Amino acid sequence: MKIKLLLNHTDFSKLKRELNESLTTALFSDRVLLIEGPSEKVLFEKVLSEVFPNYELEGGYILQVEGIKFKPYFKTLTSLGISCIVRTDNDLRETVMGESQLFEYIGYNRCASLMDDWVNWEKLGNQGFIYIPYEKGNRAEQINLWKITNYAKTQDIKTLRQNNIFLSKIDLENDLNEVLYQELNVWRRQKGDAVSYLQKKKMLRMLKLCDFLKMKDCEKIYNHDLFECLKKLTGEL
Repeated sequence: MKIKLLLNHTDFSKLKRELNESLTTALFSDRVLLIEGPSEKVLFEKVLSEVFPNYELEGGYILQVEGIKFKPYFKTLTSLGISCIVRTDNDLRETVMGESQLFEYIGYNRCASLMDDWVNWEKLGNQGFIYIPYEKGNRAEQINLWKITNYAKTQDIKTLRQNNIFLSKIDLENDLNEVLYQELNVWRRQKGDAVSYLQKKKMLRMLKLCDFLKMKDCEKIYNHDLFECLKKLTGEL
């Protein structure tokens, strides 16, 4: 009933079709962390179970949006006065895969859509699409280099963070590797790149990693700037 009072009938009907059952629990929370999928949920629940196990009793809740459709959840929860925190991957999408070297900044656009009066990256000034020159063998490396460079210098990303909208530096696995590089090497026993390993069979391998993580590892994640969203969720920031 509360939602109907705050949104007009058309908006409410549209949102109702998009929201899933887990929203019911979120409606009774003070702070909700919106995430993309099960890998984030598994990791964040592991970290919080070690560092801040009473976060739900103190008003926090983690809600996965089953992909990247943050807006319906964000709109509904904020309409009810619930504090929303968002964490999403820093995605780029090539306009013609493997050919154009021109990219849409879809991770940023996803975040911008949650802010009043913000527009897509492609409409900001005269920036247009992002040009990233790459060779056949270094495509991923060059894309990640652009993300890291832009992440450090773009004021809009800092403004998003101030509004509890957290864009990854690269993505969940790369951000985690930055925080726990040595620990992930021990876990993998030098059997190869932990990032690429985690990015395949994501949920299963994240579960295995979480079985390996100790309290000190969880504290490192919780206290790192790349995972500031967790302190926002617990109310420590």
